[in-house]
Amino acid sequence: MRVLMYSLLSIVLAWPAMAGEPSERVFSRTALDGVKDNHQVIYTHVRTGEVRPISNGEIRVKVEPHETGRKAVVTMGEEGKLQPVSSWPASSGNPVLPIFLESTLRTMAQATGGSEFYIRNRIKEALGTGGTMNEISLDMDGKAIPATEITFAPFADDKNRARMGGYAELKLVFVVSEALPGDIVRFAAVTGDRGLYLEEIAFARLAEGE
Repeated sequence: MRVLMYSLLSIVLAWPAMAGEPSERVFSRTALDGVKDNHQVIYTHVRTGEVRPISNGEIRVKVEPHETGRKAVVTMGEEGKLQPVSSWPASSGNPVLPIFLESTLRTMAQATGGSEFYIRNRIKEALGTGGTMNEISLDMDGKAIPATEITFAPFADDKNRARMGGYAELKLVFVVSEALPGDIVRFAAVTGDRGLYLEEIAFARLAEGE
């Protein structure tokens, strides 16, 4: 698991090589710049379908001062039982991104019996060169917040689509808004048939301390 996590984190750290505005928005290194020290961004986490479910998950990203630069400390779990995951430089972007990508990769590999290496490379290629953007508005406590929905389809043109079943229709959807802490408001992995697989991490609130 740690090898996969750092493999996916390397994608985040290499974001300048990404081509196009969709990728640059998702992989922004400034995502945590607006989060003050000792504050944390809290996300809900759910997973449904023909996979191991997560019904009441939570991910917390706490920004802390550090002698070598601010760091983002991540804890996550289910039913209120949170465990530390790791910490990253806050300057490398939103650390929920590699967590989400790893979860999607592992779930798809287990469900299809496919190679994690192959799936990871297809996802990496899609994130690096593709993506469509759609300007939307979010309702946050009765206030309209401008946002951008960015969608990637890693296996749309894959030569092995026939072997993947419904997972060939997998889409990775990100809702990004610089007006909210962490920039990425929603991370979602969804197949055409949502009963097959749906995973979503969504911004819940910003908290001080806790």
